[in-house]
Amino acid sequence: MTPDIGEPIPGDTTGPQLRPYADELEAVRVLYFVTALRTVVVVAYTRAGRRDRPAGATSAASTCSRT
Repeated sequence: MTPDIGEPIPGDTTGPQLRPYADELEAVRVLYFVTALRTVVVVAYTRAGRRDRPAGATSAASTCSRT
């Protein structure tokens, strides 16, 4: 990930500046900050559900029961 790809979220500048990043193709959103040494630290990572699945449909894994 390129450290400066997301715009800083406005707020308090005493701590690390959080930056959001969204990739529509991969359907992910990342919240991260960049350290003084230019290391990217991921704070949150979310993945959207599959878009080709009808609303209300469940995956096979979520409908299986353990015995």
